[in-house]
Amino acid sequence: AEMCCKGGLGAQIFLDAMNSAKPAGVEERLFGEGGGRFVLATREPQKLLKIAQDAKLKAAVIGRVTAEKRLVAMESASSSARLLDCSVTALKEEHEKSLPSKMG
Repeated sequence: AEMCCKGGLGAQIFLDAMNSAKPAGVEERLFGEGGGRFVLATREPQKLLKIAQDAKLKAAVIGRVTAEKRLVAMESASSSARLLDCSVTALKEEHEKSLPSKMG
């Protein structure tokens, strides 16, 4: 979500592509902040996967950037059911409001 907000683009995320050491629910896969996980965007995913493989790191393509300014999460690339579908504008507004409201 933060990458969409900063980049002004949308994304489609496929939850079944996420590497997980243990079974995780939808919320944990979407919003979990466990250590050692990073999300990167690249025009050359195969090159990035090769670099990770050479470094003996787990990596996977979990989605794609879209011109449509929406963050969409689906169980898989072949699924049409959207588990999350939110405009990037709404995400950005909520993100910008959240920190000041926590600080009083």
